[in-house]
Amino acid sequence: MSNILATLHQWSNIPPGSVYRGDGKFDILEPAPFTLVNVKRKDVNDDGTVAFTAAGETVKTRLELRKLAQAEHKAQKLKAIALRREEVIAARYLDLTTRIAALDVSIANTQQNIATLNAQIATITADLAASEANLVVRAQALADAQANLAAAVGQVQIDARTAVVATRQTQYNTALAARDTDQTKLTTRQGNLATNEATLATRTAQRATLQATFAAFKLKRGIA
Repeated sequence: MSNILATLHQWSNIPPGSVYRGDGKFDILEPAPFTLVNVKRKDVNDDGTVAFTAAGETVKTRLELRKLAQAEHKAQKLKAIALRREEVIAARYLDLTTRIAALDVSIANTQQNIATLNAQIATITADLAASEANLVVRAQALADAQANLAAAVGQVQIDARTAVVATRQTQYNTALAARDTDQTKLTTRQGNLATNEATLATRTAQRATLQATFAAFKLKRGIA
């Protein structure tokens, strides 16, 4: 096997499998010596021993590299490693951008939930104030009816005023139930609001952390 490093004559045929090493130099590995060269820069024996080197020549041929355990399969292995590394980087980039986008959607939805809950709380608070005012009216009406019943004279008056007390009691109970329902609604909405506000704080912190991680990731790999 003949391995030479040489420059070729202009327009000459380049042997198949030759490797261009730069500066017009070709690394030619042939079963028989290749002699159609312009200037021979290096001649290497089959065992990788250099038989001739032109002055100032530093480029190594394939047989030299093979002898130094730097054969082409090692270069291919390194290329595969580099490719896998690029795939890992691309996957990490996609993962970070996807997670940030998902958090953006979650944050927007939570903010909308908070706005809706605040509006509901404002409405329910007004409803609760009205139901509490109505309860006060019904309580006074019940108290008045009970006072009238206490002052009743004769069975007829007692029966009539007892019926009024019963009616006022029913009205009071209805008003109390309405007030309690509004209070439950308000308490529930306030709890939901607190939950959503906590979720928003958590998601915002998560996004800030991810954004910082993404920025560091891009800086480390020179990604704009």
